[in-house]
Amino acid sequence: MTEPVIYFEGYKIIEYQYKYNSEEVENSDDGLGVQTALTEDFKKGKVTLLLTYKQQHVDVSMIVVGFFRIREDLNDPQEITNYLKLNGSAMLYPYLRSALSMLTSLDSDKAVLLPTLNMNSLSEQHD
Repeated sequence: MTEPVIYFEGYKIIEYQYKYNSEEVENSDDGLGVQTALTEDFKKGKVTLLLTYKQQHVDVSMIVVGFFRIREDLNDPQEITNYLKLNGSAMLYPYLRSALSMLTSLDSDKAVLLPTLNMNSLSEQHD
């Protein structure tokens, strides 16, 4: 069995903004952005997911950051960035999805449940 190329070390919810509107808001283009960063020695990486969601009575924005350790034999920054963008975002997205669902259910029986995503197609949209 091959060793993983990135190791998930945890995540933080950096920002969460929630606004409930008594009148239905105009649906907008929901968005999920992905940003990556590496340390200078290529041993650590981070993935930032930026979510905007505006549907029905809810207007939400959320930023979640995941922290990763990079396999020691990898030293090509573009290759590592690709792993972080695809694999890292796929590892981090369920945490964002779960946190959003839980937080939006605190004052309503209608929790926001984001769909599962194909990170390959998301990555291609941002390239």
